[in-house]
Amino acid sequence: MTWGVSVSGHATSAGNLSVEITVLVTKTYERPGNWFFRGTAISLKNVSVYIGPLDNATFLASMTNTTEHDYGVSATIPATFGGPGVYELLIKTRFMVYEVMRIGFIPLESVNVYPVYLDSPVVVS
Repeated sequence: MTWGVSVSGHATSAGNLSVEITVLVTKTYERPGNWFFRGTAISLKNVSVYIGPLDNATFLASMTNTTEHDYGVSATIPATFGGPGVYELLIKTRFMVYEVMRIGFIPLESVNVYPVYLDSPVVVS
């Protein structure tokens, strides 16, 4: 199976207003092993936002809730910045993969996604 991670949010904020960042985790490919297994599902365990370079990142915010979609699971992260500036953000994501069987679920593995940088910095005025 193959998983995809997508990040969205506003690139600008005024003053000490909160910026809402959404992280979506989707299954992009799967090939079930046999008739007893129906596929896989995920549960987001931790999605966090950090400021700065990977080797010296500072924690900013963590997910407040998750939403199940037909195509994946998304986490909402409200982030509030201390003052004006240009902030380079990175996202760390961890989720649990479950095997969906005809009689229930079996946890398979915990996946830690390598930190993802936002394409553009967040500008706080």
